[in-house]
Amino acid sequence: MIINRLLIRKHKSPSLLLTQDYLYRVQKCISSIELLENMPADDGKRKAFFQSKKNKIKSDLVLQRPYRIYWQVIGAGNLGAPTSLSLITENQLYFFNCGGATQRTAGYIIQNASLSKTRDVFITQSNWKNLGGLPGLCLGLRGFGVPEVNVHGPPGCLEIYNATKDFIQLRLFKVNQNKDKNYVDNGVEIKKVTLTCEEKVMPTEIHSSWVTKDKQDDEMSEEIHPYESSIQAYICKFLPRVGKLNAELCVDFGVPPGPLFGQLKAGKDITLPDGRIVKSTDVIGESSPVSSDIVLEIPELKYMASLLDNTSQFKDAENLRHIFHLSPPEVVADSSYQNWMKEFGTDVHHVFLNRDCKGLGLMGVRSFQAKLGLMNKDIFPVLGGTEHEPNVGYDAMQSLVSVKDGIKTVMGKSGLRLNIRPSTELPIEMDEDCIFDKEAAINEVLCSSEDVVGDVEGYKIKINKALELSNSQNTGMFFL
Repeated sequence: MIINRLLIRKHKSPSLLLTQDYLYRVQKCISSIELLENMPADDGKRKAFFQSKKNKIKSDLVLQRPYRIYWQVIGAGNLGAPTSLSLITENQLYFFNCGGATQRTAGYIIQNASLSKTRDVFITQSNWKNLGGLPGLCLGLRGFGVPEVNVHGPPGCLEIYNATKDFIQLRLFKVNQNKDKNYVDNGVEIKKVTLTCEEKVMPTEIHSSWVTKDKQDDEMSEEIHPYESSIQAYICKFLPRVGKLNAELCVDFGVPPGPLFGQLKAGKDITLPDGRIVKSTDVIGESSPVSSDIVLEIPELKYMASLLDNTSQFKDAENLRHIFHLSPPEVVADSSYQNWMKEFGTDVHHVFLNRDCKGLGLMGVRSFQAKLGLMNKDIFPVLGGTEHEPNVGYDAMQSLVSVKDGIKTVMGKSGLRLNIRPSTELPIEMDEDCIFDKEAAINEVLCSSEDVVGDVEGYKIKINKALELSNSQNTGMFFL
């Protein structure tokens, strides 16, 4: 039957005489087809095997205490930017709040390679301001092959995300809500502190235009009851890391390979046969002690009573270095909030991420605007807010850090980096990708091919002619 089908397809007639050579080639083709037909289907075992090997490699990396840990400000909360913060190690990336445009901004600041390490997102308050960018982030993670993401936060976090499922389809990707009290991996321990509002909150009334006609009567007839609103703060404890044993230094000190290496690695001093003492501190690299940071958002003063009641939990944080304040300016300015900050002493840096922060945080947009300004600076003026953006030679310590009433404050900015480990890094610096070089952006156009430069000059002539014509006819120009 298969021979007849092949003959008809090849010669359009089953009655043609075939040579012996051609019959041999046909029979060989049939054997290949039969081999494919009888080949066992993939039962998923091979895929599971390779996936398990891939997961083992990832787990081996996670088991190692991270050598490098730092915070990266994604959005400083200024106008037009999300309030989002990321904690980055060699093995993991954690997001704290995920407002609109977080995925886009993070992809530019920390690069897509690091985004693929995201497994957990921590939310301080259940609202669209902190969750609006989660669907976009999940789409990006799914594109990187990440199978799932865990959302930590107060009640209602996942309900807001689930409301977007009607217009965002995420197949083979899970979004889980983590309700554990603490999160722990081999590099960081994150303690969740729940703060409650002193008054019950009334939910937003359901407007008639929000529901369909068939459900309008049922929805509108439901009674609206106040509920207890809560937020979450996070105490991030960075677990200690023992330095690595330097084998070359051991050889230089005359330590023979063997058990003595293990004693030095365990932190013990040894005595060589010739009587010389080799200290473990001389052959072991830098060790990183325990340190802690806090991420906090107090949206209203109604949560201050709960914050004050839980002050002891925050003060128990071991070797506290930073407190990230996502609270609005009017709350930060309140005397009770100021007094609470003073309780942590003068060694803690208080980093503010709210609408008082300056700048745009979008270096790509600023670069395009500078290039468009080559054609006409009146039509393409300098964007408002760019005067506060970091340029070449920007000093983050001098520009953003200040001391007021004994409190060390740091005004956040997109791309700001606060290093935890190693200690050799600058404590506060600006990411190089967020430093704007206007001269380099303009030279990118002027030093391009002659066709590009010619196009720019041509557009200049056309724009000037259009402006002269509009001025002579008293016409206006509008951008929609």
